[in-house]
Amino acid sequence: MESGTVKFTIMDASGKLLSSKQLNGVAGYNEVKVTKSEVGVSGVLIYQIESGDFTATKKMIIVE
Repeated sequence: MESGTVKFTIMDASGKLLSSKQLNGVAGYNEVKVTKSEVGVSGVLIYQIESGDFTATKKMIIVE
């Protein structure tokens, strides 16, 4: 994987967009911190990471 622009999107279980960020990723380990105040809800959410030809969709849990 190479360095470049990364799109980080957070959605609720129904697919409603809650947050979207454009980040500059580097080859190797990258970290994004998300707070409940950013997305406005807690519980199970879906996030998607897109960079070039790479796309990953995963679940996360936001707790109070």
